[in-house]
Amino acid sequence: MTTHPKPAWHQLINRIIRTRDEDRSFRSHVSRGLVNTTEHYAYPHVLPYAQKKWQEQPLLRAAAITASHTKLPASPQDGSLPLGRTFAQMSFLRATNAGMRIAADQPFPDPAMADVFSQRISTLSQLPLDDATLAIDRLLTIGETLDRPIPVDYFRLTRLLLGWGNGISPEALAVRRSVQRDFYSGAFSRSSPETIEQSD
Repeated sequence: MTTHPKPAWHQLINRIIRTRDEDRSFRSHVSRGLVNTTEHYAYPHVLPYAQKKWQEQPLLRAAAITASHTKLPASPQDGSLPLGRTFAQMSFLRATNAGMRIAADQPFPDPAMADVFSQRISTLSQLPLDDATLAIDRLLTIGETLDRPIPVDYFRLTRLLLGWGNGISPEALAVRRSVQRDFYSGAFSRSSPETIEQSD
């Protein structure tokens, strides 16, 4: 079996995950790459890992998200749920924390009971990269308020933003729509309390 070398940005995401709790200066600079008005603070830490010019903006945004959300642990590298399923778990936990009773035969997320997650995700694929990044960042911020942290695969998140594209090509459309598709996939079986507990 042929193994392919990992892209340079893997090293960056690994470094952020390893050091974000201890190195506050590094975390602060990388976190400022979330928006273009302050992204220059992150340039020295992030841009050396961009192997092509088009990777710079999405990598700055993905690195900033990874650095910022220290309350959300990192999933095992490349071995966990896609971002849409992570959001579905957060939505489920938020609903149950609020006292919502969800029957075993009731799909969740349920489009008839749209919450902040489903509302934001419904328009995510139509947003340009910077707006989509801010929407994802806000949902993860909500996830940080839950009483049980849901792990996030920051490598998959980075790959998602790197593939965001212009929303015109079939490849970019597939990447953009993957969050909403994964959010609703397995609505009967994957957002149960047991699944959430296994993800801790």
